[in-house]
Amino acid sequence: MNALHTLIQELEQEKANLKNLIDDAVKNGEYLTAHFHQEGIAIINKKLHTLNNLDDKNFDKKSLAEIFGIPTQDDDTFSTSREKETDALTESSILFEHLGELLSRKIKGINIVLKKSANLALRLSTDGAILKIEVSNVQALRKSMTITNHGLDHFIALGFTIEEGGDKLTFRQKHQDAETSLHEIQTIISKIVFDIFYFKEFRGETFLEIQV
Repeated sequence: MNALHTLIQELEQEKANLKNLIDDAVKNGEYLTAHFHQEGIAIINKKLHTLNNLDDKNFDKKSLAEIFGIPTQDDDTFSTSREKETDALTESSILFEHLGELLSRKIKGINIVLKKSANLALRLSTDGAILKIEVSNVQALRKSMTITNHGLDHFIALGFTIEEGGDKLTFRQKHQDAETSLHEIQTIISKIVFDIFYFKEFRGETFLEIQV
């Protein structure tokens, strides 16, 4: 095992230790301490992302395809209808195919459920010439420390605004040409998945809902 892999393992162990400390702090009602440890995990996640990319230059591409190359649920109310499958390691995952359909108005919206157990999702839709990405239940997500102060700051740095009394984050962007818009959406989603959160925590809890 090389030094890089050893460092990655050490950070993963440090992260696991912090999670245990958070559980103990919450049980004891020490929420400020739990929040402090959660911010530590956010810093470790960013280091892990950097190290994994140094270890494998295609790390982000493979990881996004692994997350989003999954069965899709679709109908006009975001409930189960038919399923589509795709190779989880193909360069163009099923998510990005649907993003193209959204921009060309072949579908009405996409709900990217990142972590079902935490009710964490990205809602993508169009309103005329405006593309919207929304995150709801923000206050509950902050209370559960799914979104930390660091994460909230990062959302704002990406161009999200806080709405509905602090309970919703919304990103709005005017449509450009399809290729540019698709690239920018992919970039924002990638930054959310890798910089604000840590993609491994989404495994087994991620799926897409398509509004047709």
